Amino acid sequence: SDRKFQCLDCSYAALSNADLKKHLLIHTGERPHVCSICGQRFSIKGNLKRHIVTHWRDNLYLQFSFNCYSYIYILCIY
Repeated sequence: SDRKFQCLDCSYAALSNADLKKHLLIHTGERPHVCSICGQRFSIKGNLKRHIVTHWRDNLYLQFSFNCYSYIYILCIY
């Protein structure tokens, strides 16, 4: 099999060490990526980015905060 990185907690096997590290968050429950607008936590950075769009869509990014400008920038480059 091409999947060389085996999870020790289940039968999952990944193609890369990075993919295995993402998978391991399922077992640990760790959610290191935090929305600075509402505090919701995510295990995968891409899910946080998708979540931020909901704030943008709801015009909550207009808060008077320096953090908002970085989120607008993220939305523009993705």
